[in-house]
Amino acid sequence: MRRSFLVLAWAFIFAAAAYDAYFAWLHRELMHLWEQNPFAARMVGNFGLVAFFLFKFAGLFFAAALAVYVAHGGVSNSSGLRLWPLVVFTVFYPCTTPFITKSFPSVPRLYCFPCSML
Repeated sequence: MRRSFLVLAWAFIFAAAAYDAYFAWLHRELMHLWEQNPFAARMVGNFGLVAFFLFKFAGLFFAAALAVYVAHGGVSNSSGLRLWPLVVFTVFYPCTTPFITKSFPSVPRLYCFPCSML
């Protein structure tokens, strides 16, 4: 029961994201008028709709993979905490802030060495 709920929940999330991408692609000329998310509007304006889709679905697949990892015992009381989700977040978040701060100057800027070479 628990596993089927997880599968149904993620299927719904992916279906909603796919419909959102389809709608955005159909109405991309007027996206600046109807898009409510300021990060999405800025990213589409600066990098294009395809780049936004890649970013959106990469984040979605990462979240789904993390959910599957946790659901299959990746984090359990008997084995202790495994560190790869924490490591991925620690590396991923600072690497995204230079791109976010270009759109939102009020966000504090964090640096990581690989991203400083971009």
